[in-house]
Amino acid sequence: MSQLSWDWASHRMGRAANGLKLSWLLVGLPLGFAAYGPLGAVFVVAASDLFRYVPIFVGQVRERFSFGAQDFAATVVAFGLFGIWEWVRLISGFSTLFGTPLL
Repeated sequence: MSQLSWDWASHRMGRAANGLKLSWLLVGLPLGFAAYGPLGAVFVVAASDLFRYVPIFVGQVRERFSFGAQDFAATVVAFGLFGIWEWVRLISGFSTLFGTPLL
């Protein structure tokens, strides 16, 4: 694949990703703020990147330039480390970050 076609495909997927994110923000921000106030708006902004990553990931898979397995493994490790840290806090006599007291 030539560099020109790769650039065109990456720009097309980038435009689609940014368009989806903008659409999500335009619809979600007023609804989130109306339903849950500022916290709802923050959640909508935080979740907006999910709508951006999907088309980018599809484009990367299509061009065989994807790191999906590594991303998934890093996410599992991050959640695992978080769980281990919470367990260590709990057995040390502290409450968890979520306020669960020691039983």
